[in-house]
Amino acid sequence: MKAGQRWAAAVLLLCGSGVALAHHSYGMFDRENERTVSGVVQEFQWTNPHSRLLVLATDAKGAAQTWTIEIGPPGQLVRTGWKRNSVKPGDKVDVLINPLKDGTPGGRLLMVTLADGQKLYDVVFRTPDGGRGGAAGVGAEVHK
Repeated sequence: MKAGQRWAAAVLLLCGSGVALAHHSYGMFDRENERTVSGVVQEFQWTNPHSRLLVLATDAKGAAQTWTIEIGPPGQLVRTGWKRNSVKPGDKVDVLINPLKDGTPGGRLLMVTLADGQKLYDVVFRTPDGGRGGAAGVGAEVHK
């Protein structure tokens, strides 16, 4: 391989490695099971490549646990009715998730229900009207 070809191969390898590091599989979530976690929002991270919702909930023994809930990216969430301030610290929420397979408190968001009954769906969740979130192109709405 000539020097120019090695340089080109190295550039292609480096370009591809950034994408591989920036995204991960959803294999860590148990997509066959759903669980509802009720609690209070500690933090909402409106970030790429995934937003996150940290919810303080009480376990079966009465101990407080922080659940880290992964959500889609802001660009897709906007198309499903989310805003940067859709959830705020102190909000009481019920979150429907696919839990983590390893049993740690966390999961992939399917839907969040706010205290006023408003429902926000993640881009991977099929909505009651049969639609999907923005990533699938149908566009879920904010439901009450």
